[in-house]
Amino acid sequence: MKILKLIIILIPLLFIAQCAQFGQRAPSGQGISLNFLKNQPPIDLLYDNQNFRVGLELTNYGFKDTKASVCVYDTVADFFGGIPSNVCEQVQINAAEKSGNNIIPEVKQVYFPSKSQTYFYKEITKGMTTNIISDVIYPYETKANSQICIKRDENVKTTGVTCELSSAEQVIQDSAPLTVSNLKKDIIPRGNNEISLLITFDVQKTYGEILDKNKISQPTDEDKLIDINLNLKGITQNFICNPNKAGRIVFKENQKTIKCEAILTLSQDYIVNPLEIMINYAHKVSKSTGAIKLVIEEEI
Repeated sequence: MKILKLIIILIPLLFIAQCAQFGQRAPSGQGISLNFLKNQPPIDLLYDNQNFRVGLELTNYGFKDTKASVCVYDTVADFFGGIPSNVCEQVQINAAEKSGNNIIPEVKQVYFPSKSQTYFYKEITKGMTTNIISDVIYPYETKANSQICIKRDENVKTTGVTCELSSAEQVIQDSAPLTVSNLKKDIIPRGNNEISLLITFDVQKTYGEILDKNKISQPTDEDKLIDINLNLKGITQNFICNPNKAGRIVFKENQKTIKCEAILTLSQDYIVNPLEIMINYAHKVSKSTGAIKLVIEEEI
């Protein structure tokens, strides 16, 4: 009986160990995660003139090599030392790998001001606290795929295929900071084998902040523009998407409905064709230590 109990306990432990060795499932919202290394900095208190560094662990769950902008800052004035303003570094992180249904992320550690240098606070006063914050901003591309049926008009018969002028469509995609949902197709016949194809879908943010991929090094609150491209493979990429601002989409909310249109001429009564939706943007993730007590000599 004791042997049986031991076996029951060991089986899940072996399974956990195997998962840890070969990879792990991606978190909700695939991309780059950010964490402080233990005691870098100490998160409870820092003494006057105590040396410390900021150690960060970046974990890339995406399948592309990525160049990210990593910044650290604190919440006290530069007069008191600590972390100077505008401390950022460009970091290259290799792509994650796939093993079956599991993702093996790429992990990279970054140190501020460097691996061999430190910061310190000085001339602090009683009751002061600091909060050390880190941001990582990096470019990302969401890809969503579907298979849609397109026909010339309502009277066209489609053998073995369900093909309506208006229908909801299935979306296939990996998890991402921005995802596509509620995909819908509408066909408006125009005569002479010509149709207007309307594709409507929701873009939804899963976590973090969305920024303009062209302004990663100096983002502002106004730079929340994303690029959306549709590709009806082998047929057309000439979709016009709205609402747009000079051809780009303003994305300041958690969810937005996008409508895209293309004019097609069909040489057949109907076709079944893959549709790819690509969204390009920058993704920002932040991490904070919370309040760290600054201790003066009289309190030691």
